[in-house]
Amino acid sequence: MAKRDYYEVLGVSKTASQDEIKKAFRKLALKYHPDRNKGNEEAMNKFKEANEAYSVLSDEQKRQQYDQLGPDAFEQAQTAGGAGGNPFGGGFGGFGGGGMDDIFDMFFGGQGRGRGGREAGPQRGADLRFDMEITFEEAAFGVEKEINLYRDETCDHCHGDGAEPGSKVETCPECHGSGYVRFTQNTMFGQMVNERPCSKCHGEGKIISNPCKECRGKGTVKKNKRLKVKIPAGVDNGSRLRVSGEGEAGAKGGQSGDLYVYLYVKPHKFFERDGTTVLCEVPVNIVQATLGAEIKVPTLDGQVTVKVPEGTQPGKVLRLKGKGIPSLRGGQRGDQLVRIKVVVPTKLNEKQKVKFIYGVLEKQFHAYYEKAERKQGITGEILLQELERRLDNVVFRMGFANTRREARQLVNHGHFTVNGKRVNIPSFQVKPGDVVAVCEKSRTTTKFKSLLEENGKKACPKWIEKANDAFEGKVVAMPARDDIDYEVAEHLIVELYSK
Repeated sequence: MAKRDYYEVLGVSKTASQDEIKKAFRKLALKYHPDRNKGNEEAMNKFKEANEAYSVLSDEQKRQQYDQLGPDAFEQAQTAGGAGGNPFGGGFGGFGGGGMDDIFDMFFGGQGRGRGGREAGPQRGADLRFDMEITFEEAAFGVEKEINLYRDETCDHCHGDGAEPGSKVETCPECHGSGYVRFTQNTMFGQMVNERPCSKCHGEGKIISNPCKECRGKGTVKKNKRLKVKIPAGVDNGSRLRVSGEGEAGAKGGQSGDLYVYLYVKPHKFFERDGTTVLCEVPVNIVQATLGAEIKVPTLDGQVTVKVPEGTQPGKVLRLKGKGIPSLRGGQRGDQLVRIKVVVPTKLNEKQKVKFIYGVLEKQFHAYYEKAERKQGITGEILLQELERRLDNVVFRMGFANTRREARQLVNHGHFTVNGKRVNIPSFQVKPGDVVAVCEKSRTTTKFKSLLEENGKKACPKWIEKANDAFEGKVVAMPARDDIDYEVAEHLIVELYSK
């Protein structure tokens, strides 16, 4: 059966960058991970297939070779080269698949690269692989995990020599402990001396007459081993940890192999990651974005209060210093970037509408309602009257600002007086008889000259008197219900607060 193209396996193009290949592998690894698909053989095969594809395409040299040869030829070359060896035989392919190494074996008895078969003496144990899934937070701050390994360990009964305690281990009389015997072979070049594993000791160099009852002469036994693995802070999806000496036990007293732990980070429902930077998106309503607000934002350290500036536009990014992922090398934490998502309601209720028009937040709006409720008259109409008498609204009504928001900013910066005294509080409530004027110093500015020119002839409501070319106006009466120039059913606001 022909091999599937590795690019097809990962779902990327042949021009894909290493970053794109890595992201594609992460996605597949998380989808088909054995821990998530227990007993699912198809998922297991897809996981292995993706892992195999990534191991080749993530290596620039292997990828280049793969692109040159194609899937089938590459597989043949890999098979010929042997596991972990050079798949192209040192650059001399075409000689039985083994290149120059095979030529040495053929004519010089393998002496050009060492003997084949089993080697006498201590042998290093095999490396082990363990796939571990961790949370986003565990990857960020590090964690200690306990894992269970089923591996070869040195036999405690014979201490690894394979013989029953008290019995002798004899040197093979045939190969004299070398594990190999020499023989002469006739070739086209004449007689050649070659070597092969000793048939008497099977290449061991020693003969065990009384094998260990526990390991049956192997020197190692399979055991379950519980091991604590420390995951450092700052690891990322696909990181590999090497735990020295925790692989399979070596044969004949050889050193143990290593354990390689491959880490897979679970996706977070709120956070994403870019290096040491944490990314998130926080929704705010249109009133909060327009007027500014303080909101609670989740971080890896818990919730923090973040100030959303007045006039925040959709997509604005706020930076939280030091709230990101610690660096693996230095320990210094990255930042958290908070992207503001402005949620626009499909339909504002009456309270939301009025709050938005006057630029008032809930706490202040509720205070206006309670004040209106205490007065005699129709509560809803009194509420609108109180809002109309705000200084920023009066400045807007007189034409000294193009919007209520602009009026609020101008008042905050101290550009207006009430009865000759400077007032910089937008919520200040005027009353009949009050004179609102632009400060003398501000009248000479280009800003107010252009405002007077643009809005000089703007009609004021009947409760305000203002000359067309004047920098001041007078409140002559309380605003009435028919002075409200927008549609609102104020009784619904009263009903809402009355529940």
